[in-house]
Amino acid sequence: MKKKSSLAKELTAFLTVMLCGIVLNFIIVLYSKINYNTIINNKFIVFISFQLIFMAICIYMIYELRYIIGNIAKGNVFCNINANKFNIIGKCMLTIGILDTIANIHSNINGTVLISIFGWVIKPTILIYIILASLAFILAQIFQDAVRIKKENDLTI
Repeated sequence: MKKKSSLAKELTAFLTVMLCGIVLNFIIVLYSKINYNTIINNKFIVFISFQLIFMAICIYMIYELRYIIGNIAKGNVFCNINANKFNIIGKCMLTIGILDTIANIHSNINGTVLISIFGWVIKPTILIYIILASLAFILAQIFQDAVRIKKENDLTI
């Protein structure tokens, strides 16, 4: 039990560092991109809007992961709350993938391109988001099945 608690603390600390890094990165990007002469520029406003949305979703996913780790550390591994949290994380990953594709659809990309039609570009990174979201949905289903099996086993005892 002590090893499980230690791992939970380490993962929580890692997620906290990631959270601080995301916020710090956003602040640095925000202030490095500001050109006070063109602050009303539409591209800048769109860029900052996407950055804010990405940051908010990432912070929310980290919060959900920390909650799951806390539940596991308490011994509540197979519960509906964890399954719902994995479902939420999967939806967040899909949202980030779609937003990333929308944000980069007109950009000039050097490197691998999945689809390029009439100047619209879709990068292979969307596949990474889809795979990670699928894994989160699979974990959610596994946890839901485990909760159901656990309830059946508790009734038979």
